[in-house]
Amino acid sequence: MAGTAVFDLDRTLTRQPTWLRFVWHFNRHRPLFWLQIPWLAACAIAHKTGLMDRTAIKNRFLATLGWASREEIEKAGRAFAEREIRTGLRAGASELVTRHHDAGDRVYLATAASDFIAEPIAHLLAADGVICTRTSWPAESSAPPEVAGQNCYGDEKLRCMEAALAHGEIVRPITVYSDHLSDLQLLILADHGVAANPSKALRDRALEHGLAIIDLNLPQAHLPGAQAPPPENAT
Repeated sequence: MAGTAVFDLDRTLTRQPTWLRFVWHFNRHRPLFWLQIPWLAACAIAHKTGLMDRTAIKNRFLATLGWASREEIEKAGRAFAEREIRTGLRAGASELVTRHHDAGDRVYLATAASDFIAEPIAHLLAADGVICTRTSWPAESSAPPEVAGQNCYGDEKLRCMEAALAHGEIVRPITVYSDHLSDLQLLILADHGVAANPSKALRDRALEHGLAIIDLNLPQAHLPGAQAPPPENAT
């Protein structure tokens, strides 16, 4: 029975996180950005110590994009997505997405990445939808963009996923792929929870909860429950 495959993005489909690399690439030629790095580092420390939540720190980094127009940022997001699809995915990522498409499943991304990055990546993967951090674009050109609502991470991502399920956008059986412990409740909610290249913390919990574990660095990854083909030299 066809269902829905839901993929986390950063370090699940991609080898590296997308957000900070996009911010650096977009700002790298601006001297003012380099002067802001100590302040951004201080914000990161404040987040680690619990003094700043993920939405607040995301807004600090979005503020570094405020010198550009919405059109320029979205254009850069599309270019970043094209590079990521060409060179940034794990070896088995595209094939696994294709296998789900071929099986008749709907494919969704569920990620904390901002919409101007996540949506073009989802489009290039022929995904049916994307759950991500939404951006509020100011009416005044001098004001920076901000997170609309909450950063789509952890409990917020779970809330968005449950809403999509309730509205029929995502249908069971659901297969969820993620590398990070913050998505544990999503993986448990799924009919098939798959820890893909998991962090040590998620690997330990995956074993406790009986979740599948796969390596998307391999050129061929198999759908949960599918039998792997025998080695080429098997007799």
